[in-house]
Amino acid sequence: MEFEIKNGLFSEFIGFLNTVNNQANIVLNEKGIKSVMVDPSHICMCSVQLEKELFESFDFENELSVNVSVDKFLKILKLGKSDDLVKVKFGGVNVTILIGRLKRSMRLLDASTVEVPNLPDLTFPNTIIIKKEELVKAVKAIIDFTDYIMFDVNKDGFTMKSSGELDEMEMAFEKDELVEFDFGKEGHSSFGLDYFKPVLEYMPEDTKLHIDDGYPMEISFEKEEGKFVGMVLIAPRLE
Repeated sequence: MEFEIKNGLFSEFIGFLNTVNNQANIVLNEKGIKSVMVDPSHICMCSVQLEKELFESFDFENELSVNVSVDKFLKILKLGKSDDLVKVKFGGVNVTILIGRLKRSMRLLDASTVEVPNLPDLTFPNTIIIKKEELVKAVKAIIDFTDYIMFDVNKDGFTMKSSGELDEMEMAFEKDELVEFDFGKEGHSSFGLDYFKPVLEYMPEDTKLHIDDGYPMEISFEKEEGKFVGMVLIAPRLE
């Protein structure tokens, strides 16, 4: 089993996984490649998929499930340029990565070391699409005095806020100031920045949040005309 893909695209896939865990199960089948994973604390889980049409070549025979060291993968990919072609070959207990003249082989991880979660079937009363830059701005405004961010949703709009021992921050948006606002019921939840901040790097300009009251939040995206899709679930912080 082997495939070729642009380094920039594959790096984004692997980098997104690395925000949740440094070990991942990746499934390769006739549709492309997919991973579902959870962090060691079971606070954050994600699902991400690249469809076969995004690959330069995709040599598929039978479905293959492999376990890889995500951070090692990412370090190798960072040695190439965004438009470089990356060839990935799976054989036996090893995976080989080729970028230009560079060839690196790694041992696959044992299945017992990688947890593959079942994604919960959740429905959300509120969907908000907001500019990514506003989320990044809120995180930068609080990162030096707190470790969490709070989201409030009501019929009039959406608010991000947080407080520390001496400081506090609030950013409020009326519903018509958001890219999209689909309100179902009031929601109030807090989330750890250790989980929320890293995934923002991989979100598109218009970031979609699915929010409930005291339940996990889902952040989802579609890129490459819907052929590169992903989502992350973050459990709320206990208050």
